[in-house]
Parts: sequence; C-alpha cells; structure tokens
Amino acid sequence: MLSKKTVTDKEKRIKIACLALVSSVLLSTNLKMKISKEHVEAIEDFEEFLAFPWERLAFDMLMSSIKERDEISLSQKSISLKGFVLAIQLVMVEAVPALTEVVQEGSSSFDSESDDDNEEGKHKIGKKHNLSPGHGRVVDAKAEVM
Repeated sequence: MLSKKTVTDKEKRIKIACLALVSSVLLSTNLKMKISKEHVEAIEDFEEFLAFPWERLAFDMLMSSIKERDEISLSQKSISLKGFVLAIQLVMVEAVPALTEVVQEGSSSFDSESDDDNEEGKHKIGKKHNLSPGHGRVVDAKAEVM
C-alpha cells in the first residue's frame, strides 16, 4: 500500500505507525503484516483508537492461540502463536532463567536485503539471538524449572 509512497503529513505518519504496531506487534498472526480494514476505520477517531484496550485483545488472542493446541502440537520443537508472543517469552525467561543459557544466533531478511547497498552509511547492527524452545525440555528434565 505505501511501499513506494512518501507520507509527509505528520498526523497521517503517526496513524500509519500506530496501525503498523497494532498489526505487526500486538496482534500479529504471521510474519507478513496485514492491517485490517476495521483498524483503519477505527483510527479515524485517533483518541478512541488510543483508548482501546489493545493489550487485552492481544492477551486474549495469545491465550486462545495457546489453549487451542493439543498435547501433540505443544510437544513440537516450535509452534506458531498469534498475539503478542514476546510477553509469554518474557514470562518464560523470568520463571526459568536457565532458558537463557542456550541462545541461538539468528538472521533476518533485512541482513540479506542490505547486502546490495554500498558500504557507506551502513550501521553496525549486533547479531540477533533467538530463545530455543527445545532447550526448555532439557531444563525441565533437570528439574530447573521453578
């Protein structure tokens, strides 16, 4: 929608940023951001949009995504969840600090896209790290879970 357009109006830029945060972070359903028509209509009244309990909606979405899983899908090395998944990851790390002992280096598509750029103007970005859910089984077997 806006991939090749520059929006100069400050108010529109803020609204687009809010829509992007809600769609890609709080209410994420997959890796591709999709802004819903309802959210675009809701942001017309910006104050009401900001007052909406997005955190509750994100939490409910995350919990229903977890609860709909059966034992088999929960026993997989990785699962796909909807909602604000970082929240549950932070709870896991707080409850089980040993999970941070094994951290995997990850890469993003951003790294490969920036290879074509010239070397000037590149910012040095630290390596990304991913928490390994598979390590949770090892920690659980050692009875290191609180």
